[in-house]
Amino acid sequence: TVPEPSAQTTVTIDPTPNANAGADIPYCTGDPVTLNGSDGNTFSWYDLANGNLVGNGTSVTIYPVGNMDIEMVTWIGGCSDTDYVSIIEQPAPVITAIGDTSICDGQSTMLDVLGGVNSQYSWSPVAGLSNPLIQNPVATPTNTTMYTVTVTTNSGCLKTDSVLVQMNSVPTANFDVADVCFGGNSSFTDLSTIATGSIQTYTWNLGDGSTASISDPNYQYPSDGSYSVQLITVSDNGCSDSITQPTVVNPLPEPNISVQDECASVDLV
Repeated sequence: TVPEPSAQTTVTIDPTPNANAGADIPYCTGDPVTLNGSDGNTFSWYDLANGNLVGNGTSVTIYPVGNMDIEMVTWIGGCSDTDYVSIIEQPAPVITAIGDTSICDGQSTMLDVLGGVNSQYSWSPVAGLSNPLIQNPVATPTNTTMYTVTVTTNSGCLKTDSVLVQMNSVPTANFDVADVCFGGNSSFTDLSTIATGSIQTYTWNLGDGSTASISDPNYQYPSDGSYSVQLITVSDNGCSDSITQPTVVNPLPEPNISVQDECASVDLV
């Protein structure tokens, strides 16, 4: 007898994946979003709105605009499964920090933020601020400072902006003058200083209603007496300081002439 032929075939049955694209993802406007899939060997991600492929792989980072619905297709061999995930936009705050300004040393200025309603505020650096956790703190910096504000919404989205507060030096007004006798010139010598910048104007109030506007004036007072003299200095940035000091014009001495009467010797005949 002729043996009957026989054949053996191996059939591989691939498991069907259980696609899992994860929970829906909230994101802040402008932030990237990372998609993560599981249970499969290969992964493809598609934008359901237009069917375009947005990436391949277990983990894919995209930069969405607005809300998006994403389809994930995962494969094990020839078997596939599909899952979906929604990407939900949380609007980031639209803000503008205001307060760019120039102040004199020792002065204060208010900072503020436009926008960011129902949000939390955090200003830095905190040095010189009345309260770094409010919308409009008062700043009293000791040097030129860039203040940055971070505004965070209730959904956790944040935005930052900055303002520059320029701190300018204040001049230190000072002068010297010597007492004089009536009829002499009082010579005023400016001794004012400034750390940075320059002194631009001098205003002298000489104590008798007269004024001068140069750095080192000479003045002859119309009468003797003590005069209260004020010097006001103003820098190139508009910062000012003043000082008041006395000067004395002494009266001239009164001449004191003493005359003694004497009789001449007379011979009487």
